[in-house]
Amino acid sequence: MKKKVAVLFALLLLGFGLSSCAKATAPKAGSAKATDMLSLLPSESKGVVVIDFHRIMQTDAAAKAIAESENKAKYDEFIQTAGIDPQKDIFYFVGAVLGDFGQKEMDGVGLVNLRYEKEKLLALLQKERGEMTTEEYNGFTVYKAAASEDKKPVSGVFLDESNILFGTDSAVKKVIDVHQKKAESLAQVPDMAAFMSRVDMSGIAWSAVSYSPEQAKMIADSNPLLKAIEGFKGVITAIDDRDSTLVVDLRTL
Repeated sequence: MKKKVAVLFALLLLGFGLSSCAKATAPKAGSAKATDMLSLLPSESKGVVVIDFHRIMQTDAAAKAIAESENKAKYDEFIQTAGIDPQKDIFYFVGAVLGDFGQKEMDGVGLVNLRYEKEKLLALLQKERGEMTTEEYNGFTVYKAAASEDKKPVSGVFLDESNILFGTDSAVKKVIDVHQKKAESLAQVPDMAAFMSRVDMSGIAWSAVSYSPEQAKMIADSNPLLKAIEGFKGVITAIDDRDSTLVVDLRTL
């Protein structure tokens, strides 16, 4: 699992177009905590996943998987080309889905907390994704990669020297609004704050997904075996690497 996660995040950095930065306060790479990252998520976020990528990459299992990988040469090439060593420079990944689940088109955003060299990374991303259009939004340059045969359109921003974000155009702009204190963050929503306070955030990864009563009923009605979840308002998942256990907790608010 850890090997797959390492490869996933290397691909995430290769796969999306990102942009220029403006000075603002945000979680600093190397000293930020997982809870700090939540301060950037829009209030509309209904599903959140947080991964302590640096902690995963510091494990013996991750080091062994990288050293023995058949793609080790490409991994080393990525470090040289992008100026990013995934074992040392990437700290957190945070993903969020905005709006109620079940919508035809969902908005989503991903944030990566890391140390990086903007020019090197941008050049690599443009090479991988092709030329991108740009749009100025509240002092930030938003890079937009158009849809292709096997890729969906994506927007991205270099938020500051420690954080980059990518996702649907609407979601990316909402993160910028939160960053500039022009919109509420998820942490300012009482129900979601109370819900997420029940999550064990001490492990390598955790997630929290909130459901409206209508959504919970729809899921329960879809299968008799799921009838018991009709009263649930969310699902909490926590993964702890200390004893290699997966804890899944269903909770009501």
